[in-house]
Amino acid sequence: MVKIGIILGTGRKGSYSFYVAKTIDKLLREKGLQTLFIDVRDYPQTYTNELENTEKHREYESKLNLCDAIIIVSPEYNHGYPGELKMLLDLGARKYYERKLIGLVGVSNGAIGGARCIQQLKLVIIALRAYPFPYSLYVNNVDELSREGEIITDQRFLNKAHKFIDQLIKYISMMSRPRELNI
Repeated sequence: MVKIGIILGTGRKGSYSFYVAKTIDKLLREKGLQTLFIDVRDYPQTYTNELENTEKHREYESKLNLCDAIIIVSPEYNHGYPGELKMLLDLGARKYYERKLIGLVGVSNGAIGGARCIQQLKLVIIALRAYPFPYSLYVNNVDELSREGEIITDQRFLNKAHKFIDQLIKYISMMSRPRELNI
């Protein structure tokens, strides 16, 4: 069965990205997929590679290894992505990202839904030798979306999220055969 890792890319308490990530997680499980929630807050670093060669480092790489694909949910901060997300991505060796499909979900209170953050993350994904999913989910005006507890219930958001997930599943199925053959 396909397992998709969901990386929450911010350590900020009360972040709307957390609700977006939890909702994506729920929608994936409703479609019969296994998920693995990876929270950047579980891997705190005050400088790059602080956790290198530690138990936390091995735990993170083990989680990456279990994933067939990854979705990164990240807020846009000052036209970019959070530094803690970059340090987390750098913590994993390239071999754990290589040839994996990585979908991006940008989150912002503004009108363009983290577009600049997503553009920058695509460059990082390519450097990790992974495949950026060509369709991204832009969650704009996130502070206005209705939710129940941790789950967003706004129908417009849910429609966009379902389309994103359905396309991601198609791409995963197209890409799984070459990976199995180690091509």
